[in-house]
Amino acid sequence: MVEGNISLKSLNDHITCHICNGYLIDATTITECLHTFCKTCIIMWLKEHQVCPMCKDQFLQTRSLLNIRSDPTLQDIVYKIVPGLFTDEMKRRREFYQKHPEAAVNLTSEERGEISGERLIFSPADIFYLSIEYLPEVFSYTYIPLIRSTTVVGSNGFPVNGVEKHNQRRYFKCKGSMKVLHLKKLLQLKYELKRHSDIELLYKHDTLSDDYSMIDLAYIYSWRRNGHLSLYYKISNTV
Repeated sequence: MVEGNISLKSLNDHITCHICNGYLIDATTITECLHTFCKTCIIMWLKEHQVCPMCKDQFLQTRSLLNIRSDPTLQDIVYKIVPGLFTDEMKRRREFYQKHPEAAVNLTSEERGEISGERLIFSPADIFYLSIEYLPEVFSYTYIPLIRSTTVVGSNGFPVNGVEKHNQRRYFKCKGSMKVLHLKKLLQLKYELKRHSDIELLYKHDTLSDDYSMIDLAYIYSWRRNGHLSLYYKISNTV
């Protein structure tokens, strides 16, 4: 069991390509020895060599390109733990295919650098919307839409002019790099508490670590960009 923060440098041997020495892009694995490289790097290598660049396992020349497989799971891990890598790679692809549109034929949107809204890859600069409420005695998972007010509809099915039902829930806008500790300190100032440790921040009934960033919460709880992240808090030891 590893405790505390793990440095990115300590993971480099597992998430870098041993041909170009950069972080893996389009991670592709040799099925025999399970060593992984950038897709472009390993294809170019196998055009001139029939051995793995790392372990030197020999492949039959006619089958070398058939012995590699895309590894999207590993690629997602690399994108998630290397800050800005996904955003930078998508930008690089868009710029390339804008200059060479003929090369973009039959490519997927991600291969062209077009980021899908449902792609669960976040960057520290991404904007998050939070609701932060006191934990109720009876917990409800009812979703309240992210709106300021709702038009009241009369019994005849038509909207009542000038009458609105206001949503009392307020939302907090922040960047993905914000940590749970920062939110605790915000609540500490709001309620004039002596210590931020008097506050417990939760997602549903899960207590959140001070070191968690909003990106961490998005990955842990599969947050989607088209909604808000509902957080709750409890206050104790205030006497």
